[in-house]
Amino acid sequence: MSGATHWTYADLAAQTAAVAAALTATRLEPGELVGVVVEKGATQVAAVVGIQWAGGAYLPIEASLPAERVQQLLRESQVRRIVVAGATATALAWPADVQVIDLDAAARLGAPPAAFVPPAAGSPDDLAYVIYTSGSTGQPKGVMVTHRSAQTTIDDVTARWGVTATDRVLALSALGFDLSVYDVFGLLGAGGAVVLPTEAERIDPAAWAALLARHGVTVWNSVPALLDLLLDYYEAGGGPAWAGLRLVLLSGDWIPVTLPARIARVWPQARVVSLGGATEGAIWSIAHEVSEPVPADARSIPYGRALTAQTVAVVNAWQDRCPVWVPGEIVIGGAGVALGYWRNPARTALQFVPDPAGTGTRWYRTGDRGRYLPSGEIEILGRLDQQVKIHGHRIELGEIEHCLQTHPDVAEAVALAVGPARSARRLVAAVRPGPHAPDAAALRQHVADRLPAYMVPERVLVLATWPLTANGKVDREALARLAQAGGPGAAAAPRGPWATVARAMQDVLACGPVAAEANFFALGGDSLSAVKLLTRLRRELSADLKLRDIFDHPVVADLAALGINQGASIEHVSDDDVSTALTRSQGGL
Repeated sequence: MSGATHWTYADLAAQTAAVAAALTATRLEPGELVGVVVEKGATQVAAVVGIQWAGGAYLPIEASLPAERVQQLLRESQVRRIVVAGATATALAWPADVQVIDLDAAARLGAPPAAFVPPAAGSPDDLAYVIYTSGSTGQPKGVMVTHRSAQTTIDDVTARWGVTATDRVLALSALGFDLSVYDVFGLLGAGGAVVLPTEAERIDPAAWAALLARHGVTVWNSVPALLDLLLDYYEAGGGPAWAGLRLVLLSGDWIPVTLPARIARVWPQARVVSLGGATEGAIWSIAHEVSEPVPADARSIPYGRALTAQTVAVVNAWQDRCPVWVPGEIVIGGAGVALGYWRNPARTALQFVPDPAGTGTRWYRTGDRGRYLPSGEIEILGRLDQQVKIHGHRIELGEIEHCLQTHPDVAEAVALAVGPARSARRLVAAVRPGPHAPDAAALRQHVADRLPAYMVPERVLVLATWPLTANGKVDREALARLAQAGGPGAAAAPRGPWATVARAMQDVLACGPVAAEANFFALGGDSLSAVKLLTRLRRELSADLKLRDIFDHPVVADLAALGINQGASIEHVSDDDVSTALTRSQGGL
């Protein structure tokens, strides 16, 4: 654990027992779903382990979500109990029919492990957790994963890459992102340690570098974009890297072909593993270890081969296996397949189909497009639908469009992921106005009040008319080009001392020319892109800028003046200041 909190396994056992005892006292039924609304930290770990020890299953609900989204998840899941702690205990008006269990009060009971007797052992096929993903109709989908499915993946990854009690992981992923399942249960199951950053540290690569060294972290597990930020920090002169990292697990999004070489320059001894799959396949289903240098002109890093006791295949419309090089849909089978979607049998029947070989098992249709390589490995090519990945988060563009169209001044909306294929892409949207012309900033706020921060478009264009294809449909490619060009009437980039800042913003945001009066966040910047901008400006302006400076001076001219005129004299900014700035940005992970 990071910061001032350091828990031993005995501490964790005592806290977990207190959580489990509090839940058992409420007559929790076996396999019953319990909501977890607890900020990232040691108490959150005790909560999810305690729920399972009491025989329940956990539903993560991020404390940072908009209140309306929290209420939607509570309605969709129909949980009867939630556990809270700290500020989240009074953060919302909880529904009257939901029992709220304050873990701070439970911890004060000080129940020793021996004081709690777990209920009778359940089945490996009992529900372990439910994680909600984006839904194209505006309704999120709750993926139901059993203990057997999750444990199959965890055991394989742990054994395959030798994770032991000597290992420590920096747990950057939010609890609602299933990489966190391995952070918690993989490392604890191996007897290792989980290093948990504070909320301020979760988006600060300088803090990550310090945590790696301070706690002797040996395992990195994240989406590629976060490791890219850390490498940017080191490459910009952020100090010597902690040399003890031995295993790098990357998943959730395209891995840039240049990333493995950058990793090797910092950690030449580290094993780099590309993992893939879906939440419906219990964390990961396929892997490829990058053991050879990746050619600079490579199309992509292979998706790999199926993990133990799992099946990953490329099939055509008749569910026959495709020949080498022939594209088809990637399907997942075997022990990792989830039970289905919580309280959604129709959607479950559509996505989870019987194995045509008559094995009695099911396939999950991922919607990913791929093909077999001559080596027998699978290469992923993209999507068969409008689902996109942004920093590892699965996003149905239809859910964003549905949200925008609930605004009274929006007649029609289109959401897009822009940027080069096989790279970190960015969310933008275009709307056709209704009775009145809406303000773009107000539309972003409308989405931010209802959806998670990672689903808020970085830019919203208000267009009187749509570009159309020859058959009269909305031309999404033309809209994407318009969004990347900065929209109608984009200003020319400034010259002189502001040019460095303007060019950096343009590159970081992948947009058109940026004017001297342009505001970084109005252009679509968020906390993640602010970190990338900070790293670049520190190098190009030779200035000791801090993350808070970008939030306080987001206009090109102002930020340029600060960087050029003040340089290294900028005052130190505390973690609390950074945390406040991140909250204001509506960004983050």
